[in-house]
Amino acid sequence: MTALVGIVGGGQLARMTAQAATRLGLKVAVFAPEPLAPAFETAQVVFRAEYDDETMLKRFAKRCDVVTCEFENVPASALTTIEAHTKLCPSAAVFACAQDRIREKTLFAECSVPSVAWQAVSSLEELTRAIEKLELPVVLKRAHGGYDGKGQREIVEQGQVEEAWKEVAAGKTEQRAIVEKKAILASEFSLIAARKERGECVLFPPSENMHEDGILRESRVPAKLTASRLARAQHWTRALTEKLDVVGLLAVEFFLTREGEVLANEMAPRPHNSGHWTLDAAPTSQFEQLLRALLDWPLAATEPVLPARMVNLLGDSWRDYRKFLQDPDAVLHLYAKRETRKGRKMGHVTFRAFPKKHDNSDEKGEHRP
Repeated sequence: MTALVGIVGGGQLARMTAQAATRLGLKVAVFAPEPLAPAFETAQVVFRAEYDDETMLKRFAKRCDVVTCEFENVPASALTTIEAHTKLCPSAAVFACAQDRIREKTLFAECSVPSVAWQAVSSLEELTRAIEKLELPVVLKRAHGGYDGKGQREIVEQGQVEEAWKEVAAGKTEQRAIVEKKAILASEFSLIAARKERGECVLFPPSENMHEDGILRESRVPAKLTASRLARAQHWTRALTEKLDVVGLLAVEFFLTREGEVLANEMAPRPHNSGHWTLDAAPTSQFEQLLRALLDWPLAATEPVLPARMVNLLGDSWRDYRKFLQDPDAVLHLYAKRETRKGRKMGHVTFRAFPKKHDNSDEKGEHRP
């Protein structure tokens, strides 16, 4: 009997997971509220409903053999309903931790994973006192929600404090935030781990990431890291997957400071944008690895078969897709989103660095050994 894998969320991550599932002979059910969600086109079963529709959530869960999520900010009530009726991987508890920056930073400390200096704040007065302790510049981030640079604000001078608080937390449903000491970075990189229920775990090689206005613009593999720094980051990533008892994927983003410190930034229990290169330059993609972990299948090799560079196509940049089709080293992926907006991820391109051909003949046509 073919397994039916459920995915909560209908964006490009769900779309690419469904494409990987089809190749493996699996079927996918997608639950999302958008009428034209990109993943609906690649799924065999579609549940179009709001995330607070308990009746539809129950039907979805009972139909699926296992359910995962393509984004971490699925409402907790929806995850609880799903988990009550089928296997949810990673668990609702894992998503609850990833959804809340305070819980996330606390988890890092519990696992002895270093991060930037930070404090939790719930009022302008607490923010002011925290800044006195941390010293400017700092970054204020909403505790719950926010992605791609949203829900956060850098503060470089005292005159910006009140305005930043109003923008990020004041008047919100949940007036909680964290304030972090701004790190001076040499680079950013991420690791993606795949873990099965009995603890088997593999890691993809690190990707070096470049951001633009808080949005990932480009990832390169292999990342430029010393062996000792990479080993520490791998150890911490494994420690987090063990502590959370992750079944599925866990992506961890790291800072490398100019002083040479490796610091954890944040984590996501799902496929990650910085892992898209795995579709075209690794033995197994992050999407297939997720499915293998969910279904307790053997995990596959992760080392890249070629160096790669992944570039996100943001906003209108996807309209130049023909030039990528003419590049023999480029692999184009478009997400079939109906509306183009500034900064929206419309697709990506992976550039594979193929080995150069060597000419073994001299000018006289004689073969060189």
